[in-house]
Amino acid sequence: MTQQTLAGLAVDRLIAVIGAELPAGFGVAAGRSVVAVGNPVPVRPAAVVAARSALDRPALTPGAAGTALEIGRRRLRPPDRHHYEAAGLCCVWWIELSRRPGYRGPVPVVFAASRFGGRWRERFAVRGAPVAVPLCLGPAGRGDPLWISVELDPGWLT
Repeated sequence: MTQQTLAGLAVDRLIAVIGAELPAGFGVAAGRSVVAVGNPVPVRPAAVVAARSALDRPALTPGAAGTALEIGRRRLRPPDRHHYEAAGLCCVWWIELSRRPGYRGPVPVVFAASRFGGRWRERFAVRGAPVAVPLCLGPAGRGDPLWISVELDPGWLT
């Protein structure tokens, strides 16, 4: 199986697992970009979690999405975090499906970076050890973002 096929399968499975946990009015979809304030290049994750009404558009406005899902991408560095913050995202999951230069840890693995009070905190889940991973649904009107936990074993993705 090619890396691209494996990534597509993982995205489909993530969409199914996450979609089953979302409350009414929220959804998860692939093929959407997220526009960042002050940056002409939109963030193009594998999938995003947002209100269903926002998912009708191919490009979500800043603050419309809560979580971005990235496949086979290096962990977040400070410039990436600033870009996601400018897009209004409060959570980013990145998934490593196979070992590659720069990553030699267990696979598959899901890293979740969540932004609380301006600071990013990380949590991870490895194959064979289901973990409750935080997932931001998006803005809750003028208040704090809405959060849920999704029980996830990365072994389900491959």
